[in-house]
Amino acid sequence: MKDKLADLLHPYVHGPGDIFGIEDVVSELRNNPTLVQRHFRLWLSSTAVLQSILNRDTLARSAHLGEDIAESAKTFATSDVFSRSATVLERHHFCLITGMPGIGKTTLAHMLIAAYMQEGYQVAEISRSVDEIYAVWDDSAPQVFYYDDFLGSSILADGLSKNEDNRLLRLIERVHRFSNKRLILTTREYLLQQARLEYERVALYDFDPASCAISLDDYTDEVRARIFYNHLYFSGLSAAERANLGSEQTYKEILDHHNFNPRLIQQSLAVSKTLSEDGRTASARLRRTLDRPDLLWDHIINNQLEPDCAILLSVLLTLKQPVALSELESSFTACTTMLGNVANSRAFTKALKLLNGTMIKSPSVESDSWVEFHNPSIRDYMQGYVKRSPLVIDALLKCAEYFEQISAIYSIAQVRFVESRPDFLTPHLSELVAACMRTMKKPPTLWHGLLTGNQEDEELLGNAVTALEIAHYYNLEELADWIGASIIELEAINLSAWELSSIDKVCEYLNVAILLEENHWEAPKVLETMRMLSDSMDKWIRRECVENWSGALYAQDLIDQHDLYYFIRLDTPEVVETVLRTIAQQWIDAINTPRSVTLLEDVYPDEVMKYIESYDNPADFFTGLEEAKRRAVELDLLPASTDGPSKGTAQARKSGASIIHAMMNSINERSDSDEVER
Repeated sequence: MKDKLADLLHPYVHGPGDIFGIEDVVSELRNNPTLVQRHFRLWLSSTAVLQSILNRDTLARSAHLGEDIAESAKTFATSDVFSRSATVLERHHFCLITGMPGIGKTTLAHMLIAAYMQEGYQVAEISRSVDEIYAVWDDSAPQVFYYDDFLGSSILADGLSKNEDNRLLRLIERVHRFSNKRLILTTREYLLQQARLEYERVALYDFDPASCAISLDDYTDEVRARIFYNHLYFSGLSAAERANLGSEQTYKEILDHHNFNPRLIQQSLAVSKTLSEDGRTASARLRRTLDRPDLLWDHIINNQLEPDCAILLSVLLTLKQPVALSELESSFTACTTMLGNVANSRAFTKALKLLNGTMIKSPSVESDSWVEFHNPSIRDYMQGYVKRSPLVIDALLKCAEYFEQISAIYSIAQVRFVESRPDFLTPHLSELVAACMRTMKKPPTLWHGLLTGNQEDEELLGNAVTALEIAHYYNLEELADWIGASIIELEAINLSAWELSSIDKVCEYLNVAILLEENHWEAPKVLETMRMLSDSMDKWIRRECVENWSGALYAQDLIDQHDLYYFIRLDTPEVVETVLRTIAQQWIDAINTPRSVTLLEDVYPDEVMKYIESYDNPADFFTGLEEAKRRAVELDLLPASTDGPSKGTAQARKSGASIIHAMMNSINERSDSDEVER
């Protein structure tokens, strides 16, 4: 084709090499991710390419999930909790797996996912918000959505966005309606309790029917023995070292220990392998780890690793993960130099190799690799470590290259769900202000850019929200006005081209700005931006959101959740309400029309019924309501009862149950075979 085209264009084209086909364009874009990041909207006409670019985070994580599942399968030992969670998932299409850190939530989720992967389900691993699920949702395709530690990655850092809790609950309801969808969430139990204290909608929602809590009581002596045996076998320790750890005296102490925990066993054995400890030392370490889990990383950092390792981990804590190896090295070098140490590629590579497999995960040390913490417990430890290290805080602020680093440090300072807040940043306010001004307008790290897909003005506003919160919290009026001036430079803001998560940021900015006005701050630029953004928000709602049911419903949630009544025109909420009421009545009329099952596009029956029943006396506002409800049940559009799944899922439950049963037989047969070989 290129040859023919080159002939037709001769002499203006010298040869086929001067012609770029779609493959060449895609290849160039893959080699220039920054270009994609800046101009991704050029690809809106191609759904396939658009998905691969906008959802690169989700797709990349999902592609590597198979490797993680294979690793989990090595140490997995089946128990009653597996069958319980499988039943919950099939009945509700959604399963919330809870439990203490390291108890096996992720491993259990991986095994459930493996069952559906064998049946041909598409898998999407989520890392940031439920919006990622909507980005890859396909009504016709069987899909499993997996969101590991979904509260740990948000609540302990930035907190859920003000509308995220509502979107999550709506997603759960939507997944429940589709027989070919499954949603698996995992979280630490105490984080779920904290979320219930912080977010009213989460507190009111009854997760119990779809919850599966893992506790030590689920691990019988036999299950504990299998877990320990599997971890020991795949630990990489020599046969002699494993024999020492597997002696009767040692394993009885471990299996009967009140702190028995799969992750602690894995971490302790991994550290022993990294430090080349003999069997006796490894055995002592494992017992000590179970006695005092909090001392594992503290002892390693302070006594057994070089200082560069602690610097690398501190820098990694401030960056969105996974982070490109080259970006991590650049930030590591800057921080090491700031602390007065020798910084070079050799020092970075050595620290990376020492930490890889124990405290961090990196497939390789090549320049195109990605790095992240090995598990959440290490992140938790490093947060405390950084808080106790004023010199490290000072260096991190002075050498920060990305605003996300400032946001991370500020988040560490904001301890949620407790009344008192340790204020370790106060001695560093001058460095904090300088770092905000230096980084707020700079592009994000590569992964963070791909994660959000934001345009430059969206990214700037998102950074400005955090910076304005910092200014308000630490009473920094000069910083606040500088932020306002930076937003004013945007001049015109077209919210129609923005992602929904960025719309939330506009609302958050307005709510922080109004606090400054109420406190009578001398920050005129902030007040000017408040007026500018209020006008943009009102126009966006009236022009974009009221075109259909989903848009109007989202606008109503946005207004209520963010309390936008102060910022938008007085009649705008009424305009939104009128649209919703009109469409709801049209749906009722369509249902009640004889021989008609034509429904409005994008209107889900249970969603519109939930809206209608939010009225105190819905029959006073909607004509033909009772007849419509009766017909909707007859047409299988609404369940006869709101308890349990709707009709049409029984076969799916039967199919899923058989998948899981077959999978477990396969695992057990494979385990028996492996044991014979061992």
